[in-house]
Amino acid sequence: MINTTETLLNRLESQLTYINRQHGDTLWLCREAIKASGNTIVKLKKIILSGDFTSQQEEIYFFKSLKPRFAAWLIYYKKMYEIELGKPQDDNTRYYQKHIKKLQKYNEENNALLQYLRSGSTHLDNAYFTRKEPAIDLYLNPFFFEAEPRFTTSYDYKVARLMANERLYRYLLTRLTESADNQYQKAEVNQNSDSPWSGTKAELIELLYSLHFSGVLYNGTDLSRSAQFIEETFGVSLGQYRRTFIELRNRKKEQTKFNDKLTKSFLFGIDAAEDK
Repeated sequence: MINTTETLLNRLESQLTYINRQHGDTLWLCREAIKASGNTIVKLKKIILSGDFTSQQEEIYFFKSLKPRFAAWLIYYKKMYEIELGKPQDDNTRYYQKHIKKLQKYNEENNALLQYLRSGSTHLDNAYFTRKEPAIDLYLNPFFFEAEPRFTTSYDYKVARLMANERLYRYLLTRLTESADNQYQKAEVNQNSDSPWSGTKAELIELLYSLHFSGVLYNGTDLSRSAQFIEETFGVSLGQYRRTFIELRNRKKEQTKFNDKLTKSFLFGIDAAEDK
């Protein structure tokens, strides 16, 4: 049974890797990942309920090391979806900082378990990761009574939550850095009050490369001349735009963030015009 669940986990992680490589915004990515993770956990549950572990050590291994890895992906993408869905349209710096503090608070509240896992300890495994009488604090959770006893232990969910928090922390730090960079670029652009451009410098550079690669500026043969044209037209210095392009190209997600924004705005404008 362990081999079957490990194979299922490998398939899920391969599927999530594929989803992350697809073209789409963060909300789309999250929805697809949530569906993939949720469907896989349903399969996992059927496998566990239809069989039994060969030993207590196998049971502990599953609930301590395997099941949390499945659940962590679902928790991670659900939390990311909620965060991105609720973010404000303006400066997101405080918003992301607030969510980082929430992660830190949860980790502090579960520090004993976190240290137990990080230290590689095993002396409490029998109490934490076997399907015996649950810990008393679980009875305080209203969702506990909806859980399947044969698919739940006292601490496997908390382990999954801690795993997901690590991923969310890295994700939020990346978002926080992007938010700070955007605010800096906006301030830099706004220093020239005569400039008609109200977006960020990174967005303008993305536009530059889109026009260049499409061949509509100087037939796509002279990037430097195209950059000069953009700078003179919008009254904005692009700075080291080639380096910025490399950073845009290396984005794991939303490589065409500004172009996607333009497309959505254009389609919205078409719909609005048709309604008039």
